[in-house]
Amino acid sequence: KMAPDLRAQAREFIGQREEVEREIKDIRRSLGFERVGEKGALVDDEGFPRSDVDVHSVRQWRNRLACLYNDHKVLSEKIEKALHEYFEGNKTQVSLPTSQKKPLFLPDSLNTP
Repeated sequence: KMAPDLRAQAREFIGQREEVEREIKDIRRSLGFERVGEKGALVDDEGFPRSDVDVHSVRQWRNRLACLYNDHKVLSEKIEKALHEYFEGNKTQVSLPTSQKKPLFLPDSLNTP
């Protein structure tokens, strides 16, 4: 009963991470429209705010991106942990008879007894 719960939990985390990735993509697109990207300068050569950029919006988007990157990292770690626990709980030992323990795919020249 534990395994399906872990599987559902991993799927939930994956869904949340996909939402975060969509928002990251949207913000990056918006920053591209502002022609500054994630790290471009918001001030001109004289130190004044650039008049061709909505500085306030860019700062808000960059802040939100930083939060989303952190959320993405945490969700990825949760997914990894849930999947690891799921597969640890579902390990099964597959044992072949002794006569079948030779490699399955060998060139004919090596496959002779």
